[in-house]
Amino acid sequence: MLNPEDIQSLNQIGQALWANSEQSRKATIDAVSAVSLLSLTPTQALERASAALVERATRDGTRANASALHLPFFRLSSQERFLLVALHLERWSYARTAAVLEVAPAKVETMAWKLRTLLDAQVLKGSAGRGGATGNPPKTASCPSFDALTPWTQKFLDEEYGAKERVFLQNHLMACDSCRDSLSRCRALYFRVEAILPRADSSQNDSLIQVYTQLRHNLNPHERPLKAALAIFLRRTEVQLVLAGALTLLAVKIFQLG
Repeated sequence: MLNPEDIQSLNQIGQALWANSEQSRKATIDAVSAVSLLSLTPTQALERASAALVERATRDGTRANASALHLPFFRLSSQERFLLVALHLERWSYARTAAVLEVAPAKVETMAWKLRTLLDAQVLKGSAGRGGATGNPPKTASCPSFDALTPWTQKFLDEEYGAKERVFLQNHLMACDSCRDSLSRCRALYFRVEAILPRADSSQNDSLIQVYTQLRHNLNPHERPLKAALAIFLRRTEVQLVLAGALTLLAVKIFQLG
């Protein structure tokens, strides 16, 4: 089952795939409703619902966001919009993002850099457009090599390095001006791109959570809180008749004892 944080993530993803908030809400409710029917772990449910949203947005095509095509972000494909939101706003790993898109994690890394530099060069007119975000060539033997398609600076900012690699890079950065400069320019690019991503309307979170909770309660009565389950039980006609009879007998007993 999904938890409230997962539903908030789906709300964010939905609003990145559809510029129209009502379209986004309907699509997200449909995805949440679908996964509520399945026996899934929270991780599986979130990834399955995310994949359903991306697939639906792909089917809808550009016509669904015709009014927002003046915004560079909505001119990207649904897969590309999902990828940027997953990495920037949800802080998902390459592996988790890749699982939703059904590609290899290495593909996510390549796509991410291509999209970031594309947006920066063509839209934001940042340093990528002038070659500044490609990094400096290694200055010493200990400098990490800089791959123009998958730079170490991006992987560092996306927190994709293991603990040992990250410690090495952090120690190296303290002593290497050239690599610090590369990372600084990549970080600036990173945040320029992040600044243009659409943020979800958080007011939809509560309604989505209510919809999902009601669906789960209808499908799995044992998950209802005791108070809610008792209220439903007491609304049954036959239960009310039994209680009325019991109360009548109790009143008679009390009268007799008096």
